[in-house]
Amino acid sequence: MQCNDGAVKSPNNKKWIMVIDDDLSIRKVIHQVLSLEGYLVQEAGNGAEALEVLLNSLNNPPGLLLLDMQMPVMDGWKFLPAYRHQFSEYLQAPVVVMTASLTVARYANQIKANGYLAKPFNIEELIGIVKSYLNPPGER
Repeated sequence: MQCNDGAVKSPNNKKWIMVIDDDLSIRKVIHQVLSLEGYLVQEAGNGAEALEVLLNSLNNPPGLLLLDMQMPVMDGWKFLPAYRHQFSEYLQAPVVVMTASLTVARYANQIKANGYLAKPFNIEELIGIVKSYLNPPGER
């Protein structure tokens, strides 16, 4: 749930997921799937939008960012260093890069991404990677 100030409010400060992708259909599918799994999801169409939401949500940072690398305005290549620079380490969520590029996937570590999800992905892969970052080991 997003407030008027752009901050994300979640019940009991439950960790939420930020989906950053310029493709509306991809964002909507991810949002729907993860919502059905019980996760709170916030969307952004580019890195600049995402930074704005994140800056307004410092009291309740996300638990995970799903980041597309190729977007207009601010792509993932520019977003990731800006995010790492603007937010202290304890506020930083794991970042999973979503990409169809094998090159990006190979260099996920070098760009300081915590993981990657190859596009196109199936629903089970999406849910699995989200659970690996957000669910305690006994709930995976």
